[in-house]
Amino acid sequence: MKTAVVFISHFINESFLKRYQKLVSDLKGQYDVYWLFQTDNGISDEPLLQKNVNVESFTISELNDLNYNPIHEHFFGSEHFLDEHFIHRHPEYDYIWTMEYDVVFSGDWRILIDTFRDNDADFLTTHIALYCEANKNWEWWPSLSFNEQDVLPKEKWVKSFNPIHRYSRRALQFLDIYLQRDNNAGFSEVLPATALYNHGFRLEDLGGTGEFVASGNRNRFYVQGAGIHNGTMRWRPEFLLEEIDALKTPDKLFHPVKE
Repeated sequence: MKTAVVFISHFINESFLKRYQKLVSDLKGQYDVYWLFQTDNGISDEPLLQKNVNVESFTISELNDLNYNPIHEHFFGSEHFLDEHFIHRHPEYDYIWTMEYDVVFSGDWRILIDTFRDNDADFLTTHIALYCEANKNWEWWPSLSFNEQDVLPKEKWVKSFNPIHRYSRRALQFLDIYLQRDNNAGFSEVLPATALYNHGFRLEDLGGTGEFVASGNRNRFYVQGAGIHNGTMRWRPEFLLEEIDALKTPDKLFHPVKE
């Protein structure tokens, strides 16, 4: 199986360069690591090229050429378009890991990536859950819209939290067709999971405590807190690197960790 690991950052600083370089060092010889970088936002990728970073560029125009239905301009909330853009350019990969610049792993990245090397899940991510009483007020459920042939009742809707995730090529190929149908749209943390779950693809959680966590992985790679998207993988508040170091919790994902 051929796997790519894609690091996403829309700006450059020494801290994020170190995070990318740690990925490259930890995964050397086993996985292809890229830095996905937007080149039409006024920031040059030249500093990355000068440091021999494996840059994969994109523009908003290129994302628009995919003919999908974004929920906002400039693809905010449609970050899954980036995965599609990448697989269009690199159909040779069986699996694509994607992680945002503010995700940190308190261990060797190979431990995490190798754990799922032979795992055939089509979508690996965090905080996967079906629509239910406990999460019915989550703000992004209403972003979903469907083509008339794809309408689903709420009890079949699925959410996720995707600062780090892995898609299979076959899942992205399906979503490519699905996303081009009129009115199929939604936030990146609800549309892909919902569409895949309801069309026979296998979803698995990287940790946490939900029903999509495999046996033996409960709270393994991140700790799930009470409420929606809480724990070591959360929307906010931000973690400090000093805080993570002081916790001395090995082999756990943390988000957001910003400078």
